[in-house]
Amino acid sequence: WDKDLDSREGVIKIDVGAFNPLLGESYTEMAARSRSMHKSQGFGSIGSRGNSFEYLKVVEGLPATTTIFAGIDITWNRIGHPEMIPVVDAIISDYDPEKPYLSVPALLALKERLEEMDEGFWRDMKLAEVDGLIFACSGLYAAVWADDYALVPGSNLTFSMEVVNRSPVSWQLQGYTIEGRQSKPEIDLKENTKVVIRDSVEVSIDKKITGPYWLEEPPSLGMYTVNDLQLIGSPENQAAFVVSATFVVNGATIKKQIPVFYHWRDRVNGEMVRPLTVVPPVFVNLSNPVYIFRNSQAKEVAVDIIAGQDSIAGTLVLDLPQGWTSSPTSLAVSLHKKWQTRTVTFTVTPSTTASGTISARVALGDNQYGRSLQTIAYTHIPYQIMLPVANSRAENLNIKVMAESIGYIMGAGDQVPEALEQLGLNVLVMGETDITPQNLKGLDAVVVGIRAANTLSWLPAKKPVLLEYMANGGTVVMQYNTTRNINWQDFAPYELKFTGRSADSRVADENSEVLILAPDHVVMNYPNKITPADFKNWVQERGLYFPAAWDEHYTAVLSAHDVDEPAKDGGLLIAAYGQGHFVYTGYSWFRELPAGVPGAYRIFANILSLSNTTARQIKPQKEEGKKKKKN
Repeated sequence: WDKDLDSREGVIKIDVGAFNPLLGESYTEMAARSRSMHKSQGFGSIGSRGNSFEYLKVVEGLPATTTIFAGIDITWNRIGHPEMIPVVDAIISDYDPEKPYLSVPALLALKERLEEMDEGFWRDMKLAEVDGLIFACSGLYAAVWADDYALVPGSNLTFSMEVVNRSPVSWQLQGYTIEGRQSKPEIDLKENTKVVIRDSVEVSIDKKITGPYWLEEPPSLGMYTVNDLQLIGSPENQAAFVVSATFVVNGATIKKQIPVFYHWRDRVNGEMVRPLTVVPPVFVNLSNPVYIFRNSQAKEVAVDIIAGQDSIAGTLVLDLPQGWTSSPTSLAVSLHKKWQTRTVTFTVTPSTTASGTISARVALGDNQYGRSLQTIAYTHIPYQIMLPVANSRAENLNIKVMAESIGYIMGAGDQVPEALEQLGLNVLVMGETDITPQNLKGLDAVVVGIRAANTLSWLPAKKPVLLEYMANGGTVVMQYNTTRNINWQDFAPYELKFTGRSADSRVADENSEVLILAPDHVVMNYPNKITPADFKNWVQERGLYFPAAWDEHYTAVLSAHDVDEPAKDGGLLIAAYGQGHFVYTGYSWFRELPAGVPGAYRIFANILSLSNTTARQIKPQKEEGKKKKKN
């Protein structure tokens, strides 16, 4: 951190901790609330108050002095209408927060002047903003609520339109249009008197289903595919249905676009709102996103069929990789009520084809439907329905695993247990009270989930039990932890050192070369011979938060690095302890295994097999420098 920033030429000092009296909070408090919305990685933050300075330097463009907005004209001068400045200033000056409706006549006059201008970006934007101010100053409430939150093309949309004029201003609902159909009720809106209109309209048979627009096309690596450039940047879908309402206020006509939503009463949270969506008449949900087949053995594939409307009758089929078969080849399905679900099972037998895609679809008459249904429902973000194509990755692995029962200590949360069950392993997810010497007997390995040392306050107290388990021949596999303030003594038998800096301890390129430092180590040879091919087709990254140094008891097995960065050898460290093993690994098994990466499965199978009697008999070669303590 540069201590002399205050005095450096060309540097602007900004107090981002300033207090905003209109909002009633400082910008740092606001930032804390924003950061606390990042729920998935536990980014909750306590707001701070008082000075908090940021320093900026002009890199390109006109120089700035006291503010980064210096020299930028944000008035009507910018678009050649300086005469509008006093008009707007007068409306702002005359605004009465206790009687905002008194501003409506002046706003209507401003609207008329804007309409006389030539069409253009700023004119159209300001017109929309003035319309919004007229509605807001009048306290005019207008909402449209559908009777259901999901509709099928060709069905009827039944809704209630609710309008309340909460001011003395004269308002009339002249008419509205929805899905091309007009209605002209011409209702005078008396002050604070609610008007409710019940109506329905037929949904076009050609109406497009409304999954998130950024998921409609298959993505490229790290990038969504969006063909409609006008949608890019929108945080959510445009409303599937919109009522275009025409009002008359003080003799002037004004339109309002009212999106149609669904709302309901939650016993805890009160009124809840979600978008109205268009869905197919039937969904097919495969039970797993990835199916792992061991050595061409048959496996059951479960499919949920969900009705998107009443009275569904059709035929369910699996589309399989070439040469693969299913029993039965198809199934007749019948569902009577909307949202009714039925689960059916196919037995799938792979051929020699190593990999491919399993897809599910239902034939209803001449139409084929192959979309699955996923709902995202949290109180802090809008409800969303996702409608991905019902595809699952299928891998027929040539793999051996010399283990049967695995204990799993869940940390921050991952899907590794489900991935290991795909190998046919019995996985026991263990909590604090489950970790006892008696319960650990008979387990071939205990795997500790990601960030467990960061999230489980009780984990250090279980270290003696895990050490005893390893001493008696068991294997403990510790996956990555974030490294700030981490203490190796809480979980490891021998010292590990971490830098505390994420960028120094990760390999971000999933295609970076991986060198096998200890090719004769048992974990590279038994029960699966590991080769460079096992590091192909990894996803997202190689690994993260690798130790920077370690005790001489550890063997560094693998090495990888990003371009123009030094080698990072701490991604897979293995130490003998008594008759067993301790493994610390920052490689991203929590990404690779759920994604069905074949090589990751083969390597992890070897790690889980370390306690096997045959594995113990294969002695790793003590290569110079591979077990030496790192500094």
